[in-house]
Amino acid sequence: MDIINLVQQYAVIPVALACYLIATYLKHAWPQFDNRWIPLILLPLGIVGVLWINGWAFTPDTLMSGICSPALAVYVHQAGKQTSEMLAKGDG
Repeated sequence: MDIINLVQQYAVIPVALACYLIATYLKHAWPQFDNRWIPLILLPLGIVGVLWINGWAFTPDTLMSGICSPALAVYVHQAGKQTSEMLAKGDG
């Protein structure tokens, strides 16, 4: 299974958006914080967010959704960052 299809199937957009906003706030509120820890912070938040939306029903699908939602937030951030860096260098 392709990673994009996996994310399309399981990502919960409100949870992904919340994770994106939390990560953005964390990056701006605490500039010294090492960015490599952000996905590890978002992972449990994503799982809890998806469980909350699904009425605390813990199933393999909710676990996959809880993993794919913060992954989508990190992917969108990195895609935007790398695209803007590429355009700034004049490669695009």
